[in-house]
Amino acid sequence: MKTVVLADSSDPVGYQRFEKAILDAIDFYQFYYSICDISHTIIDHVELKDTSLIILAQEGLGRKLGPADWRAILKQVVSGAGLAVVDASVSSFESHLLKDLGIFSFKSANVEEIITEDSWITAFSAETHVCLKQPTLSQIPDDFSEEWKPFLQDGSKRPIALNRKLGKGRIVVFFLSSGIWHDLYLGRGCGLDGVFWRALVYAARKPFIFKGMPPFVACRVNDASGSGESGFSYLDALNEAGFIPHVGLYIRDIERQHVGALREKFHEGKAEFSAHAFSARDDIWPSPIYLKNDGTEFTPSEMKRNFDEIDTLFDSWNIKSAQTINAHRSQLGLASIPFLKERKQTFAMHLIRPGKLFSDVRAHRWEPKPFGRPECCLDSFEEAREIFNGVSRPARQDAQCATGDFLSRGRPAVEEGLFEIMRGLENLTFGCITINEPSINALAPGEFERIIHQVYLQLRRVPHIFKPYDFILHYAKNRTDSLIRTYSFENNRLTVTLVGKSTLNQFLFLFHESNSDIKQSFLEIPPFERILELDFKIPR
Repeated sequence: MKTVVLADSSDPVGYQRFEKAILDAIDFYQFYYSICDISHTIIDHVELKDTSLIILAQEGLGRKLGPADWRAILKQVVSGAGLAVVDASVSSFESHLLKDLGIFSFKSANVEEIITEDSWITAFSAETHVCLKQPTLSQIPDDFSEEWKPFLQDGSKRPIALNRKLGKGRIVVFFLSSGIWHDLYLGRGCGLDGVFWRALVYAARKPFIFKGMPPFVACRVNDASGSGESGFSYLDALNEAGFIPHVGLYIRDIERQHVGALREKFHEGKAEFSAHAFSARDDIWPSPIYLKNDGTEFTPSEMKRNFDEIDTLFDSWNIKSAQTINAHRSQLGLASIPFLKERKQTFAMHLIRPGKLFSDVRAHRWEPKPFGRPECCLDSFEEAREIFNGVSRPARQDAQCATGDFLSRGRPAVEEGLFEIMRGLENLTFGCITINEPSINALAPGEFERIIHQVYLQLRRVPHIFKPYDFILHYAKNRTDSLIRTYSFENNRLTVTLVGKSTLNQFLFLFHESNSDIKQSFLEIPPFERILELDFKIPR
């Protein structure tokens, strides 16, 4: 059972756009798929054998398919496979095909706003309204049969995405160009990724599996020294809600009376700590550890003194530094890399490239995986491949970048905190709330506890797993070392073959159907090397 992605390499421009918008995404999701290139392959029962899902998302490809191609595709759908179409020119498909499917007429429309309708596909979206940076021209359905159910509308309440059953299978159609996932219009990681991957899952024959990132949720605290009247007591509120925060410390500013709280949280596994900067008391900018405030590197001897001081303080507190570095303003010097490696601190949570100041425009010019966006990153630094960087700091579309924390952006804090987490989860990266300790100190007594409790209450409606930052980045890096080679389902037995290696337990997303209800669960993958075959019993 596999996903078949239709493509046309004879259209190099269209294929390149499709590759960036669609293939890069399903590679990140770790679907098991093959590409059927219609420029030199006939679409027939051989190509589509044992198919769970057929994806047709290269712009203009659908109108190149003839009656025989569509018969082969729809035969698979009627027998239980899914079909997902992303194309602004569906109106140019075979007229008899459209009529048979129950789409009778179209009208041209400039789509600027996308609104979700209640459905399984849109259930966990972070926002119900998404605005494009500029309008995109589409041919949207004007008259269609009642079998079709809208799940997206434009700003004029006209349907721009539909789904229906056909025989034993399902069809989902986005009447939009896949180009909307380019930065010119919206971009990946900015609002429709959850709708996209859930639409694929909705259409697919069940059971359906892929090896995505589990719904991990983290919390990071910056600029921390216990400087407020209640010290580090805010960690209690985060723990009560389930968060295991990563706390970036101003290490010289920690008062003796607060050391016990740090030690207790560390040894109970309720928080992890790293050196953020030396002190925030000395200058306009906090005194740095990893890169000087003028952008120059520390000398090796200076860097050694910096790390010796970190080691001495953490040893005196009887805690260990996290494997993930949280440098102030994300400013990590290249000279620090050997010292971090020596201490097995090979993860970071930074918005910019190492070796540069945050104010340097070049620091922000990079396109990390999975979506080419620094605020949505799971990738190694180009300048230091030994350091794996993980960030989930999504910005709303009316913001230029992910700045500040969710307590200080001028919106209701509960709404903003939930948005940060939900956007990360729908992107299949990870959910995370970012907090600056001074923002907590600025709140009235009890207000932070109230906000975090409300975020917790609203988060209960979605699947999520609270984990420390170190664990999430270790999992994310490890996940890239293995892939699904094949899977099959027969007599209620799901057989999965994986290749590569894994040093951690991993999880497969499993979606199965019961009485037309789609259920989600996870299947565990034990550590392995080279190849692993697993067999699971899947109840009907």
